[in-house]
Amino acid sequence: MKPSWFGTALAIAAANALFYVWGRHTFMPLGVVWVSAVLLGVLLLVLAAILQAFNKARPDPAARLSIRMSVLSAIVCFATLPTVPVLEARHRADFEDARARAERLIDALAAHAERHGTYPASLEELQDPEPLPWLLRLPDAYRATGTGYVLQIRRPGHPFLALERRHNETRWRTTR
Repeated sequence: MKPSWFGTALAIAAANALFYVWGRHTFMPLGVVWVSAVLLGVLLLVLAAILQAFNKARPDPAARLSIRMSVLSAIVCFATLPTVPVLEARHRADFEDARARAERLIDALAAHAERHGTYPASLEELQDPEPLPWLLRLPDAYRATGTGYVLQIRRPGHPFLALERRHNETRWRTTR
């Protein structure tokens, strides 16, 4: 069976869609993913070259198929690279959205503490009709601490970087 360009285009579209879905909610640095895709593509091309060198004298149909599949797989790896800047822009937008929403929640948290004497155990208790951004739904995004709270917004694409704000602070600070 000979691989088709239509099948390759379909594989490229599926790889980009899966990469976007996975990458949208990851804290793994996208640069690492980009370098990994490039290295895998290069290794697949090297494999194809080695197979081609060993099968020059006696062409084998299975080897030719393996060479084609290696080259097409390398093309698919390289074709996912344009998705990285798209994901980086999406991460920035998600982060800014979460920060803006957290700013609005600070007033709601203060009002809740005034009415009930304590801060809510979770942000869902504030009963806002607008759903929380995914970065504020993470388990470590909000923590009530007796007479206070800690809000933390992790940066997508940066596993150890977050913005944090405590109930008694007026500005966000970067934590690692």
